[in-house]
Amino acid sequence: MQKQTSVPEHPVIGILGWEDSNTASIYGSIAAPGTFSFPVLFMPVTGACYETVIAHPDRRILNAMLAAARHMEKSGVKAITTSCGFNAIFQSDLAGAVSVPVVTSTLLLIPFIAGAIGGAKRIGIITADKNHLTRGLLEKSGVSGQTPLCVYGIEKTAAYPHTCQNARPELVDRDEFRREVTGIAELMVTENPDLGAIVLECTILHVFADDIKRMTGLPVFDIVSLTNYMYNAVARSTSP
Repeated sequence: MQKQTSVPEHPVIGILGWEDSNTASIYGSIAAPGTFSFPVLFMPVTGACYETVIAHPDRRILNAMLAAARHMEKSGVKAITTSCGFNAIFQSDLAGAVSVPVVTSTLLLIPFIAGAIGGAKRIGIITADKNHLTRGLLEKSGVSGQTPLCVYGIEKTAAYPHTCQNARPELVDRDEFRREVTGIAELMVTENPDLGAIVLECTILHVFADDIKRMTGLPVFDIVSLTNYMYNAVARSTSP
């Protein structure tokens, strides 16, 4: 059903990953060792990849993720997240399968952000693949059709095939990738002067979140920050 990494002592957060977890070599990504200051249980799910999660969501992958999530819960995790925002298509199934909170994607933050910035401002989404970020996926994430959005993808960047489709991040020029991603954010702001916040759907983009904040001056929401928030929500404090 799934591959299992070694279980850390007292794991707090479980991370459902793709079968090929080469993105762990991208320092600062959700799958990279050392990204979090607390114990995490990263579990690559057999068969989970671009084709079976983004392009054609597969029920067999969902079943494998359900089994992995249940295993994580038994291992002691207090909350579960994932290494790809497109797993939001499985959000309700995963959340219903375990008794711990499940947050599959930053897309789930959009209703909260919309309330925080006011209905007149637009929320920008930078996604791994604009062509597959559908209305149905947004609905699965709890996003109202009335929420003003704009969606920009990284699918045409030079780095995209190596980080998402072929999962060979060792071929990525990180500085060039940064220029491409911040260029997309700059274009988004230029074309949408009513923009109030940016959501990074693609989990790899956390590594450029600070660059995007500096360039746009807008709040930027990413998966690593969301996972840290979940940790603070569920971890038992050792303070008196």
